[in-house]
Amino acid sequence: MYWGENKSQRVIAKELGISQQLVSEQMKQLGIPRRSLREATEVGIRKGRVKLPPPPSNIIEPNLSISRELAYITGAILGDGYVYHRRSAHQKIVILDVKDEEFAREFYRCLKVIGLNPWISYIKRRGVNTFGSTAVSTRFYEWFKRLTKDEIRGMALEYPRDFLRGLFDSEGTLYCSWDGQRFIGRAIFDNSDPCLVGLWKDAAEKLGFSFRTQDWNGKKTKMYRASLNPSRDVEKFLKEINPSIPRKSLNQYERVRMMGP
Repeated sequence: MYWGENKSQRVIAKELGISQQLVSEQMKQLGIPRRSLREATEVGIRKGRVKLPPPPSNIIEPNLSISRELAYITGAILGDGYVYHRRSAHQKIVILDVKDEEFAREFYRCLKVIGLNPWISYIKRRGVNTFGSTAVSTRFYEWFKRLTKDEIRGMALEYPRDFLRGLFDSEGTLYCSWDGQRFIGRAIFDNSDPCLVGLWKDAAEKLGFSFRTQDWNGKKTKMYRASLNPSRDVEKFLKEINPSIPRKSLNQYERVRMMGP
């Protein structure tokens, strides 16, 4: 039973209605050798009695095929997110720390879809609620660090809606207010990297939106802006990319407009 049917001492004892200790003693008297720990584990796995633990986060293989979720993640990291090597813990991390819980949860959802095991954290810094979405993955870290500008561009133009949504959630601004009797609506993206602002403009054009670009000297560095001004185009743009943050959403835009002057 032990070797022929690959049954454990516990199972044999239960079937015979005796103690496991008695089974062990009888096996010794009959000269029946016990399995090694490795052999016992292999039998347990085959029989379904032993479940393998999930692989450590650092060796999880995420799905890095270009997809909507990966385009969103990339856009978000190029804005507020980042990847870094936590040398003290020997961990390579992708993380997003923001004040909008909806943004953190959408980033979490996309990380989950590509196969990572992220978690959501909450902390109050200087009286401001901050939500974090974090995952540990050497594979993702190395993939992102190797991304070229051409590869990012290809992803952005293949999935412009999701790439722009990630960037807009990160660093986009929705401006809507009344100026006397005139309603003003603008969608704005500011960044210190002119190449990224240019990529924003090109990705938006893939969706049929023409952003105007400009630059100015900021307090510490030169800044670049892509802006969409006609209110009807802003409404269409918000409907197209569907930001995850309520204060940047189409609902917020329509709420302010309906308030009237």
